[in-house]
Amino acid sequence: MKFCLRAGVKLENHVQEMYLVSSSGRCLQLCIQTEFCLSVNYNNVTRVCQLNDVTDLGDSPLTSDSEFRFYTSVDCAGLAVYTLFSNMHHYVYPSLIAEG
Repeated sequence: MKFCLRAGVKLENHVQEMYLVSSSGRCLQLCIQTEFCLSVNYNNVTRVCQLNDVTDLGDSPLTSDSEFRFYTSVDCAGLAVYTLFSNMHHYVYPSLIAEG
């Protein structure tokens, strides 16, 4: 699964679950393992992971917040793309891949 990063913003009013995690990669892993999750807000300072039930599309504008990174599972045009790979319970994340 791929996620697109938007730094310095977060999605409000759609947080369904929150966790304290070790990294943004762990936050993305939790999203993948959660049926409703379509995007995440990750606080780079506090390491709080917020799982959202919508993407940033439609009626859900993003709010500026320099501590946050917003990852969405759709609408990657012109954004950095992060992927998670699993290999026998080992995970490599987030891996930055270039889009050409």
